[in-house]
Amino acid sequence: CTPDDPGGADKYRTASPAAHVPLPVPLLLVTGDKDEDVPPDMVRAYHASCAAARKTTGLPDGVPELTLLEISGADHYSVLTAGDPAWTDVLQAMLDVRGALAR
Repeated sequence: CTPDDPGGADKYRTASPAAHVPLPVPLLLVTGDKDEDVPPDMVRAYHASCAAARKTTGLPDGVPELTLLEISGADHYSVLTAGDPAWTDVLQAMLDVRGALAR
């Protein structure tokens, strides 16, 4: 499916994370400054829209509702690849959110 297919634009809009803001869960957004697939500016814009929409999610005190992690030197895949130095930062951020939820 592409946006040019019949109904494709609607499917893309529905699948877009921006169509589901705000989310009632902790949200960790990760971007690398070398990402050409999802440019950091796009992630920052999504972060801003999430921040504007998140009045209260009902999460426990101390649980970060919205976190943006920008990793210098990382591209689209390095933030997803176990063993990559960028993945260590992503994993730590996820563990931090998990730890806050466990308290």
